[in-house]
Amino acid sequence: MSSQAKGRIPPPNATDEMLRSWDALSGWSTLETAREKASLARSARWIVRYDIPVGSGVEFEPSIEPGHYDIRGDIEELQQCLAMDFKEEVQRRRPE
Repeated sequence: MSSQAKGRIPPPNATDEMLRSWDALSGWSTLETAREKASLARSARWIVRYDIPVGSGVEFEPSIEPGHYDIRGDIEELQQCLAMDFKEEVQRRRPE
């Protein structure tokens, strides 16, 4: 779920790039990075993989942080791209 869908309000000093990411799902280029980021996020429960075919209507693009991608698309199209062979529960850890 995107920050916008969760009802979060962007910070007053948000850049245009931050505002563009506000309505997107987050994706990470590696499983290790996804685990690290999700372990620190209060709202993350699952790590999933999307297999997004060209022409599917689901879009993704590099975002603010290196290795981070914004993912956008109709919820039904996104669900069709979910990889059925991968779903991992987030393991929480406290920030150091």
